[in-house]
Amino acid sequence: PNGLFEFLSETTRHKNLAWDCARGNGQAAIGICRYFKKVIASDVGKSQIEYSFHRDNIVYDVFPAEKANIQDNSVDLITVAQAAHWFDLTKFYQEVRRVSNGNDGIIAIWSYGMHRINPKIDMISEKLTVGGEILGNYWPKETIYVKEDYKTIPFPFKEITIPKLEMKVNWSF
Repeated sequence: PNGLFEFLSETTRHKNLAWDCARGNGQAAIGICRYFKKVIASDVGKSQIEYSFHRDNIVYDVFPAEKANIQDNSVDLITVAQAAHWFDLTKFYQEVRRVSNGNDGIIAIWSYGMHRINPKIDMISEKLTVGGEILGNYWPKETIYVKEDYKTIPFPFKEITIPKLEMKVNWSF
């Protein structure tokens, strides 16, 4: 939600450079670019970068999260939307420390919550998701972090309190 990007902007002391790591479809980079002078949006997949939304202050690059093509001590905000569970977190966090703008740097990682429709449908969905009785064992093991809302993902940085953020939509069948 837009409130997330506004909150991150208010929390970040400097707004010169943001790194949207593992940008995927680029939603986060688009949300962040309204608040920062420059955004580096990276992904390990070249095909992800080929389908980018053009903005004057977004630079797209191909590199893994664990080996960023970014200058030391230069990044004010690092975001990872729905991808941190795939990283070698030890190596990624080393890169975060290297590129982060000292004590003023902020790292924000998040995942999308599991969908909720209504109790009857949710009961069926639960059987199909990570740990569920039907398809639970077919999901990659890292996906459990998503189901647990990233609350159990290793995170060696000081955590800050965030406001409650939700995305609500009404879809017809």
